[in-house]
Amino acid sequence: MPLFPLANTAQEEALSSLAQGKRQAMQTCIQVFAPLLFTLAERAQVTDQEAAVAAVLQKLQLHHQGWRRSGLSAQVWVTGMAQRHFHIWERSQLGTDGLF
Repeated sequence: MPLFPLANTAQEEALSSLAQGKRQAMQTCIQVFAPLLFTLAERAQVTDQEAAVAAVLQKLQLHHQGWRRSGLSAQVWVTGMAQRHFHIWERSQLGTDGLF
């Protein structure tokens, strides 16, 4: 069962707004994805959750075009990206440089 099952439409609209270059797109992504990302960071026992979530949001902004190509739902795509990032973040202690 998805972590936030009712949010799928909002999540997909948020990623679509990034692709369309809408002015408030990143703010929308923060509002929509922050609860999911903080939940995942907590589950992954990330020590600096705020910095790790901010880094994932930056990566999301840079790599949003991969979502459509993946064929995945927005929630699944963001969850996978975040989990990978959090795993590398904690293992390497390198911050955000070169994680993707």
